[in-house]
Amino acid sequence: MWQEIKGIKSVLELRTGFLAFVTSIIGGLMALVDNGSINWILFLLMVSASYLINIIANVANELGGNSKEDKVDTIHDDYSGASGLVRGDTTKKKAAIVLFLLLLISGGLGLLIVLISGMYEILVVGIICVLFALGYALGPKPYIKYPTSEPISGIMVGSMPLWIAYYIQVGHLTNLVIIFGLVFAVLVAELMLVNNISDFNKDLGFRKSYPHVVGFYNAILSIKVYEIIVVILFLISYLIGEFSLLKTIITVCIYLYTTNKMFYFEFLKIKEPIPMMKGIYVPKYLKSFYLFSFIFGIIIILWYNI
Repeated sequence: MWQEIKGIKSVLELRTGFLAFVTSIIGGLMALVDNGSINWILFLLMVSASYLINIIANVANELGGNSKEDKVDTIHDDYSGASGLVRGDTTKKKAAIVLFLLLLISGGLGLLIVLISGMYEILVVGIICVLFALGYALGPKPYIKYPTSEPISGIMVGSMPLWIAYYIQVGHLTNLVIIFGLVFAVLVAELMLVNNISDFNKDLGFRKSYPHVVGFYNAILSIKVYEIIVVILFLISYLIGEFSLLKTIITVCIYLYTTNKMFYFEFLKIKEPIPMMKGIYVPKYLKSFYLFSFIFGIIIILWYNI
């Protein structure tokens, strides 16, 4: 029984499943501050649905995102919660059953959100999000194989959960919510870029990701462009009068410190693909992402409208 559970866990990639979970919490917190109160049942349903849809994309990646030539020695990651099919920890049939159950549960949560909120447009948006989660690595044209996978993942995992979590509580989106949604889109896209850089050799001949287009080290340098975009977005939030200069400076400094100190300065030293790269640097970036998100959430709760 325990081995069956471990086998199922090996295709869920739980460490990245919290991306949409976190961004939906940020959206809910912004709604709480702006509205003065929120429907906590809707909040919990949205956070849960976001998490499950993120996991759906992860399982889809396990089922369709690996090349037929992948072997255990190409994984370069000792994390037991991923690459279960390549390692032989479970079977495609069992992974497909897990995917089906996740679709049923997330669909049920989505219907509850629609019924409680009365916003039937959310049903359409939710279906689109699920289709993108499945289309990440499954279907005739999985976008994981193309250089556009980073920005698409950023929007679907970073922006959409935040925007929807706010919208179902307030009924509209503000300029600041839109901007912060784009900030988290860039942060998630940055993670996807780190992941694709780490899989540079593994994906050769199977995918044509952004690092294959611009080159390995140029892709690493591109992370600095992502950082600049984040800074510009925060500056825009100040220029349109939605965020004070002091809050903008403090938030940007926290972002730059967590990203560079905890991850990028070390990542920048790599000149060519190395063994276990994914297992080392994806967790490092995730830690910086989760720490910044936690601090950013505190800023929203305590200082957002001050």
